[in-house]
Amino acid sequence: MGGQVSSELRVVKEVRKGEVISVGSIKYNKKKLLGEGSFGTAVYQGQCGRRENVAVKRILYIDEKQEDFIEKEIRHLQKLEEDGINVIRYYHVEKSKRFYFIAMELAVGTVDDYVERKQHTSEVDEIAILRDSSIALEWLHGQTIIHRDIKPSNILLVKNKRGETVAKLADFGVSKDLTTSKWTMSGTVGTQGWMAPEVIAGEQETPGAADVFSLGLVFFYVLSKGRHPFFKTARHMKMNIRDAEACLEAFQEGSAKTLIAEMIRLLPKDRPSSKYVANHPTFWNEEKRNNFIQVISDVIKDGNDEELRAVVNKDPTRVFGEEQGEPKDWRKIIDTSLDKSSFKSYKEPTTFELLRLVRNKLHHFNELSEEVRSSMGFSTPSGLVDYIAGMFPLLLVHVWEAARIRRDKPHLRKFYTAVDAIIKVGPNTIILPAGVGLIELTELRSSRETVERLSVTAADLPRLREQLPEGLRRLNVRGPEVTEPRWPGESRWDGLCDT
Repeated sequence: MGGQVSSELRVVKEVRKGEVISVGSIKYNKKKLLGEGSFGTAVYQGQCGRRENVAVKRILYIDEKQEDFIEKEIRHLQKLEEDGINVIRYYHVEKSKRFYFIAMELAVGTVDDYVERKQHTSEVDEIAILRDSSIALEWLHGQTIIHRDIKPSNILLVKNKRGETVAKLADFGVSKDLTTSKWTMSGTVGTQGWMAPEVIAGEQETPGAADVFSLGLVFFYVLSKGRHPFFKTARHMKMNIRDAEACLEAFQEGSAKTLIAEMIRLLPKDRPSSKYVANHPTFWNEEKRNNFIQVISDVIKDGNDEELRAVVNKDPTRVFGEEQGEPKDWRKIIDTSLDKSSFKSYKEPTTFELLRLVRNKLHHFNELSEEVRSSMGFSTPSGLVDYIAGMFPLLLVHVWEAARIRRDKPHLRKFYTAVDAIIKVGPNTIILPAGVGLIELTELRSSRETVERLSVTAADLPRLREQLPEGLRRLNVRGPEVTEPRWPGESRWDGLCDT
């Protein structure tokens, strides 16, 4: 359905037979109540036509203003009607004299259910929940839709065709479509305790940044088993989110903690984009993680890249910890049985030398005896990386952040987002790989480091044309900040013109 939903919906009669209510092709049992919301909203288990077991969301309306509000949610659901994405699926809508009835994908619970009531404890991979949620937000922002009410109860847990539990974003009642709305958004929209500070203050200037903040709170909530980084009691919710620093002290060190700290920064311009979040090392699978370690080790070693080696080796205390005011020596932490020479060929206790060790052992994994593997608790190459990561939880994210200075190299580009691949071609122009959208442009515009971190010159353009077959994109810059994009004959944020 396009345009005004009401113009295509006719009011149909609610037919009641006992506890079963039928409205057009939607049917539900009043005894099968799944949940209740504000303003008379309720969700039931029901059916839609031949489709069994759907969720039926019943929304009360009284006047035209409420109708417009409800129909906006329906339009967004219709826009997102696509299988295989991590957004709850929309099936159909009916309207009676008092209610709208929206048939949607049936969930087995919410993230709130999982954390607070420990539902599905044995079946849910918590990192997978966060990965699915971040992929959903990245996809949503790619459709130029801002959610504006991300919270645990709006992330649903759904069984896929393989029987796995996946997380999906839901409830688009207060979302905003940037292709039909003004750039600047204001007003307090969302749920107390899950809103970004600029939303609480009624000043939301950066599209998508508040969504990232709210999702960061959800990440913390899931991994900390129900805690909140800004307050201990509901009474202090607003005050702490606006005025206090997040408390992450009780959180285990690792890439997830690093990511959350970035997502819940006070200023919107300092937060990463949803694309950055979805592609963060926290969510890499074993193959991508192992491949990165081998690639980065090869880039440093084979290219004799002293600058990259220096950046990787910087701040060893962050990676290895501290003892008596000095960084710990990783050679004294790892079981020496992993190396026949007891690490004598690794002359310095640096991060690069540890990467070299991991690279060598991955390349020659079959040479490790069964006795060594068994004693160290792993049997596969991924198990070896897990062992090292368990010893040094910040190793991967530290190296990934450091290697960003070489993100333009062909072998490394796949580990970074499109925004990380920006290329400088002149004093006033940069080019971006295809795929950079509205949210990423906003991230660039708000970053004062953008121009300073560009290093590739116009002489590299022939190589770039080969590496970016989907086309090159151009953005005008001024001083230390990225300004408005330029493209001839375009008035919408559909993307930049090819050049």
